[in-house]
Amino acid sequence: MKKIAEIFALCCIALNAQAQTITNEKELQQRQAQIKQQLQDESQGKHKFGQSCSQKGGAYVNSVCWATRNVSLPGTFADRPESAGMFYQWNSAVGWTSTDPLLNSNSATKWNTIMPDNSEWKGVNNPCPQGWRVPTQGELKSLLDDTKVQNEWTTQNTVNGRKFTDKASRASIFFPAAGSRNWKDGSLKDVGDFGCYWSSEQHNGLFSYYLYFFNKETHVSNFSRSAAQSVRCVAE
Repeated sequence: MKKIAEIFALCCIALNAQAQTITNEKELQQRQAQIKQQLQDESQGKHKFGQSCSQKGGAYVNSVCWATRNVSLPGTFADRPESAGMFYQWNSAVGWTSTDPLLNSNSATKWNTIMPDNSEWKGVNNPCPQGWRVPTQGELKSLLDDTKVQNEWTTQNTVNGRKFTDKASRASIFFPAAGSRNWKDGSLKDVGDFGCYWSSEQHNGLFSYYLYFFNKETHVSNFSRSAAQSVRCVAE
């Protein structure tokens, strides 16, 4: 009787292991099917808003569809990847020139000293073209994942900046070191030496998250939301 009980117990263990294997295989098959469908959708142009990332003028880096150019005038991209575009205060759809003299997209020359509010970048203030939005803090951080992204300081067509390359696909995006405008008076600073790119998320009532870099380092930190910085959109 004891021997039969032992055999029964061993059979149960074997059956449980087999069931677990089947479950794992099913999960693997489901995941493979999802990846296959994503690749098919991309090749057939089935991205949100009816276009693939490449058709939208973007590039996939670490599974995020990034625009290849900065925002220029509200609702438009700069003409080249190396172009600085315009600077934006956080949660604002009003652009500021990235070169002097100081001028905004509404033709005003007086710097805005009112602290932007809200806990996230409102859709109504989205400066990106249709189908694009300001990236989250997590999406900016995905560019710093050195297991999947190569991050290097470089000069592209005489413009300093950072190049982020997907290690698997070799797709890349270039962020120019456009500098920024000072939060207090709008003065231009660090052109060619630093790049500063907003996220859509606040840190607290005064600061919001952003990506910044120079020739030696790249980080995601937080800064005064009254400063005007670059915006690099991601696909919705």
